[in-house]
Amino acid sequence: MGRKRSAAKTAEELAADPDHQRHLAELARRMETRRAALEAELAPVLAELHRAGYTGETIRDVLNRHAPLPDDAVRILMRGLGRVEGAPARETLARAVGCARGPYPGSALTECFASTRDESLKFAIANTLVLSRPTGVEDWLVRAVESPIADGTRGMLALALAKHVPAGRALPPLHRILDELPGQVAEAFGAIGGSPERDALRRHRLASKPDWPGTAIRLAIRRIGRRLEGR
Repeated sequence: MGRKRSAAKTAEELAADPDHQRHLAELARRMETRRAALEAELAPVLAELHRAGYTGETIRDVLNRHAPLPDDAVRILMRGLGRVEGAPARETLARAVGCARGPYPGSALTECFASTRDESLKFAIANTLVLSRPTGVEDWLVRAVESPIADGTRGMLALALAKHVPAGRALPPLHRILDELPGQVAEAFGAIGGSPERDALRRHRLASKPDWPGTAIRLAIRRIGRRLEGR
């Protein structure tokens, strides 16, 4: 009860504090400014979607009404990705492409990834590569996974590599980064690995401290075992 009364008292004090209220109002104003700027930058893309028959007041609305998106909608989004400049607008479009119904050329996504330092945008692109079916990205994924990317996107790219690149080509680079990204590589091995990958995970598990990648490794070992038994 004491904590509840203390929290309630703090809320009352903040509500009566003019400096705090001005701070909240300024935050709200900035958020509204960013939202308006984002919608303005995306307006030409949204207008093109409308002309193609896709309804919605925002890109999110279009996705809610029409996902999974047909090819013509995806082409509009990809063209827009090459035209907008702000990272938030690019991220919105990159995430929207993840709702594509079928395969699509992925070069616009990989070019956008390579041209930005914005980690949120890069993660959105990597996530879209995992969720959807881009074509023509195999060589790029192999290079990207083995490059020294100093952010949180490399693990997601490892999952995309396992999904889109044939196992014979995807597994060697995944082995080379197992020590760096054990959790994500374990998940990738679980999807496409065989006996050598199961053995590598067992060795890594024995040499590692018990932490969350250990759970991922155990699950991957079981998944590989079930797949091998089914062969």
